[in-house]
Amino acid sequence: MKNLFLVGLLIACLPGCTVVPPYDEVDYGKTADGKTYLRDTQRTWSVLSRETDEAIARELKGKPPGGAMKSWNENWLRVIGNIREGKQENPEKYVAYIVEQRRRAGLHEIVSPEPEKSSNPEKPNPPPTKKNERSDTKNLFGGGS
Repeated sequence: MKNLFLVGLLIACLPGCTVVPPYDEVDYGKTADGKTYLRDTQRTWSVLSRETDEAIARELKGKPPGGAMKSWNENWLRVIGNIREGKQENPEKYVAYIVEQRRRAGLHEIVSPEPEKSSNPEKPNPPPTKKNERSDTKNLFGGGS
């Protein structure tokens, strides 16, 4: 779980970091504009798959997620969001692994929260943006709710 936290922390801070903390279990690359990302290598895959499996085992035992996450759903949404934000090479491979392993374990689908409804009918919510337009599991992960 410690390594999953470190990978998540690393993924979360990569876009703005100029100095990436040493983490010798994964491989890094640089984009043309100098941003650091996690490369899709066997070493990186080994860390992600091992940490995903350990986190799923904790979830199955009813243990809380780490950090400030209030729920496992919130935890997985954040992990997947970070993977998809350009901080991971071949992100859908990693997302698919997380989703498939959770399904195999019999865990509930990861669901994105519905946007809050406006309480003022004269001032409806703005249309969804790129970040929140995925509001169901079908769009997020290719499966039904």
